[in-house]
Amino acid sequence: MQTELTAIESALADHRVNLDAWLDTAYDQPHAARDYSGELDASYDSWGHIQSTIGIAFDSELTQQLSTDALDSVLFFASRNEEVGCIIAWLGRIGPFSNAGNLTLPDFTFLCEAALSRSEDYVDYELVNCFHKIPDLTSAQFDTVLRFFGRDYAYTKRCAIDVLATKGFAGISDLARDLWAHDECEFTKLSALTALKKSSPDVSLFRDLLADFKTQFPVDEYKHRVKNIAFLES
Repeated sequence: MQTELTAIESALADHRVNLDAWLDTAYDQPHAARDYSGELDASYDSWGHIQSTIGIAFDSELTQQLSTDALDSVLFFASRNEEVGCIIAWLGRIGPFSNAGNLTLPDFTFLCEAALSRSEDYVDYELVNCFHKIPDLTSAQFDTVLRFFGRDYAYTKRCAIDVLATKGFAGISDLARDLWAHDECEFTKLSALTALKKSSPDVSLFRDLLADFKTQFPVDEYKHRVKNIAFLES
């Protein structure tokens, strides 16, 4: 077991060096200034090797034994692999937590805690979106999703409130107010409205925010607004 763990950690370290070097070339920027949601990432030609290594760790249930550096790399790889949706299978609402290997619920929970303990939140929305795959959330799982909602990144908040609304969390009205005030982004505000719509909304709050949205974002200007408002008013 220790030999396998050492081999996995060594491979992850090599993969990290290679990916960092590729990213610095692909984006022609210093590593520290590079955008973590870069649109070129899916074209990296060694994802298969990375996914295979991580898959072995998942299949062998060694995730919780990884060193701090190796675990950081797993989270980093997942953040750069988002458009591929393999390391964290966040693009669907059913199925496994990972398409790279058998990521068990305890190990998925461990990755969530590891992500939440770090200041960077680039992988958070992938992890929180996977809570849709759990039929009935426990109180501890609701608490984890709420902690993801408390992160700074608006898209993480949007994914979290959608999980909470879909799973029947009772405090959506307060969260919707919080999300509405987070920024002036149209899609952030649509997420707050959609969460209220899904959760047997506070009718007065829903109507007030919907009216505010229509004032800020004239509906007829874009087809997606017409579609979204039609859903909200249905």
